[in-house]
Amino acid sequence: MGGRMAVLAALAVAVVGVALTAFLSLSKHAEIAQDAQLRFDILAARIEREIEQRLRQPIYGLKGARGVYAASDSVTRGDFRNYVDSRQMEQEFPGIRGFGFIERVLRADLDRFTAEAKADGMPDFRVRSSPGATAEDLYVIKYLEPLANNIQALGYDMGQELLRREAVERAVLTGRDTLSGRVNLLQDEAGRPGLLLLVPVYRRGPIRRRRISICVPW
Repeated sequence: MGGRMAVLAALAVAVVGVALTAFLSLSKHAEIAQDAQLRFDILAARIEREIEQRLRQPIYGLKGARGVYAASDSVTRGDFRNYVDSRQMEQEFPGIRGFGFIERVLRADLDRFTAEAKADGMPDFRVRSSPGATAEDLYVIKYLEPLANNIQALGYDMGQELLRREAVERAVLTGRDTLSGRVNLLQDEAGRPGLLLLVPVYRRGPIRRRRISICVPW
């Protein structure tokens, strides 16, 4: 009887020991999971802040470019280049390929627009749009600086592609800063995708002719 009680006591101790070990293990697991979740939340919040900062910086730059247009009835290619040259691109806007200006051009005015662009310091300027495009208006990249890094995209009709046109028209119609979906950047020889950040600019006067200033992020 005494031996049996000793065995039962030993089993009881063993069961309690196993239960205690399991409890401590589960408790430690919960602590580790909670700590991992806390670290994840901190990291996620940091990444979110960095992304917001990355987007906020070029918006400031684009709104500075919009100020150039607000201060003048006519902005030349040289004026736009001088503005971009005045910024420290790599330090102020890391990851940004450049700043550009898109102009809304009615198809009927295309020859006049091209002639003016050629006379404005770019004799080889030409509008590149799909021969099958029939939209009444085009959204042409008129300026893009630094030009050396972006010349492949100069003159491109943003309105010929659904994704680009949607982003441009959303910015124009809402008057708000707009980020496009992922697009293939024409000026990236490696074919890496990027995004377009757009800030609307309107010509002064009784009739607001729609324009768009853009930057091409990473």
